[in-house]
Formats: sequence, structure tokens, C-alpha cells
Amino acid sequence: MWQGLGFVAWCLSGILLGAWTAACLAALTVGRYIAAEWSSKKAQNTRDIVTIVFLALLMSVTALTWEGMSSLLPALAGVIATYATTQIRGASTRLALAFASALWGVNAWAWGETCGMIVSAGAALAGCVGAWRLHHAGNAPLSRQSMKDQAA
Repeated sequence: MWQGLGFVAWCLSGILLGAWTAACLAALTVGRYIAAEWSSKKAQNTRDIVTIVFLALLMSVTALTWEGMSSLLPALAGVIATYATTQIRGASTRLALAFASALWGVNAWAWGETCGMIVSAGAALAGCVGAWRLHHAGNAPLSRQSMKDQAA
């Protein structure tokens, strides 16, 4: 729930700054997290469809709201987060999301958004700590094959 509210705040912030790509991708992120949660217990082909749909939406939104180079970081963060939330699990997911948060932080820096930089740094740190905890708890990332076995 908090992640969803955070991305709603990102969306509003992007609108206020005139950063349309970031605002639209933040709004799309809310839907992606809901779809990823829904599909997490489904068969691999369902997760593949969710991944393809959200990557297509992400690329379409990026193209429609293109603002030059400043559109690349949110788009790259979206691609990484889409794959991480729909295709991988465990510590690898946390690390990928930490990297995506770092990209959002650089984007916030480019727009002069101090609060966004702080929030992104916190999210990246939380992702790294989560990955470390999962790794040391023996919950190593699941392979794609073991995800298929779980869904069956």
C-alpha cells in the first residue's frame, strides 16, 4: 500500500514539475505493482503476458511523453522494475528494484527535486538491505524454473 501511495506522490510531483514522462510512468507503476502481485501466483505464461503488456505500455507512454534525454532514466527504471516484479524473486528482485530507485533518484536530481532524491536514496537503501537480509536468511533468488514449479 505504501509503495502505491509513494508512486501517486511521484506522479503528482512530476505533474507539478512538468516532467510528463516521469509522472505518467509513476502512474503506470501503480498498475504494474497490482498486476505483478496478482500474477505472482499464476503460471509462467501469465507472468510473461503481464510483463509484455506493461513493457509495451511503458514504451508507448515514454514515446508519447518524450522529453528528450530526461525521459530515458524513468523508462529504464520502468523496464528494470517491470522485469524484476514479474519475472524474478528473492534478493535479485530487491537489488533490481534498488537500482531502479537509484535511476529515479538521478532523474529527480536532474529535475532539481530534492525530496525525490532523498526518497529514491531511501528506497534504494531499503532494497539493498532487503536483498542482504534475504540472501543471509538462505532465501536466495529463485530460478525461473523453480518459479514454474511453484506455479504448477
